Amino acid sequence: MREGDGRKTWFAEIGSETYEISLADGRIFLNGQAVEVQLQTLGTRGEALLRTEGRSREVFATRKKRLWTIEVGGRTHTVRVQDERSRQIERLAGTGPSVIRENILRAPMPGLIVRVEVENGQAVLEGAPLVVMEAMKMENELTAEVAGTVAAIEVREGARVNKNDVLVRFES
Repeated sequence: MREGDGRKTWFAEIGSETYEISLADGRIFLNGQAVEVQLQTLGTRGEALLRTEGRSREVFATRKKRLWTIEVGGRTHTVRVQDERSRQIERLAGTGPSVIRENILRAPMPGLIVRVEVENGQAVLEGAPLVVMEAMKMENELTAEVAGTVAAIEVREGARVNKNDVLVRFES
């Protein structure tokens, strides 16, 4: 939320594109431009009817943490959503999302390990919580960006870590 103006802002990443979505005074803004959007829920499994720009589209959406899978017109999109505060913290820390790169999950910023949510040998799905760390007076849940199997946990609860320290290793 922006200071003092009552506006709530989120950022949606679809592939290499980022869109700013704001809600203020009951109106929706996309990249600063007011848009007319109506969403009617059709069921309990993510089905909805989306009306925008005079067109209606049936959509299906599921959510895992900050990742949404949205199906529109036979095409599937993965959308990463962040609020303004999370985005700012990520930028200040100089990192992108916590990811499994080269079969390793690294600390995105300095912090304190609050909880380890996985065990050696455990299979994890995309979006599964791996480690909770406290940084900048906030708890941050680091999740698996891809499915994999935990090979080794390199931290314990209560440990202090630096940016880029190895937290969890995954099998090749």
